[in-house]
Amino acid sequence: MRMIIALIALLTIGCGPQIKGTISIDGVPAPNEALSMSSFGSANRTLVTNSFGDYSVTVADDWTGTITHTLYDASIQYVAVQQNQLNQDWNIAQQYASISGYVRDTEGLPIEDVTMRAQGTNGFIINDNTVLTNELGFYSIDVPTGVVITVMNYTPPPAP
Repeated sequence: MRMIIALIALLTIGCGPQIKGTISIDGVPAPNEALSMSSFGSANRTLVTNSFGDYSVTVADDWTGTITHTLYDASIQYVAVQQNQLNQDWNIAQQYASISGYVRDTEGLPIEDVTMRAQGTNGFIINDNTVLTNELGFYSIDVPTGVVITVMNYTPPPAP
């Protein structure tokens, strides 16, 4: 038993400091958020938050570099890290964009009552982000950054 504990202690010595934190968007932990980790003379590395919005990375002693959120304009710079950097938490304000356009058939005529739904890049539907096209086929929807728009619940009328 003592030999195993001593071996574990030997394996953990010299592993380097850890940088750990949580990413939240509007105060809610954000799973599957991508971070880019860069340092001079090294290839960029991608970190991804877990299902609780947490991230963790072990760096070499005296590591100098930057961790940047890939979707938002947010980054933290580190210089000569020698000890654990815990609670490196980010609370990012959600950014929104307005997407609008027209839905038309192959002859260029407007199509009314097409359901346009915002869907996150992780596949989850974003609540309260569904709109119908009007009589001109026009829609406008405000969505958080990082989403795609899908056309739902539309069946073209039968051909004459």
